[in-house]
Amino acid sequence: MNKREVQFYSDRLNITPKYLNSICKLNTRITASEWIQRYTKERILLYLQNKNLNISEIADEMNFSSRSFFTRYVKKILGVTPREYRERL
Repeated sequence: MNKREVQFYSDRLNITPKYLNSICKLNTRITASEWIQRYTKERILLYLQNKNLNISEIADEMNFSSRSFFTRYVKKILGVTPREYRERL
């Protein structure tokens, strides 16, 4: 999973993003957007634990447009940069 937009998944299911979010919320109390963000966070954490991969490789694997965008995204969801997270391991 390297797509982080509800639109991508709703298109695959032939439903609207709003409807996908609402049925997820109704059944799980969590929107599709939140599910995507949770899964993305878990994958990032797993990749960061693998010290054989550098930050640019992880950004590429996760389909981020650049390393700097990946770093900003990680800082937003983890509160630290990818490098800082690795230093704490």
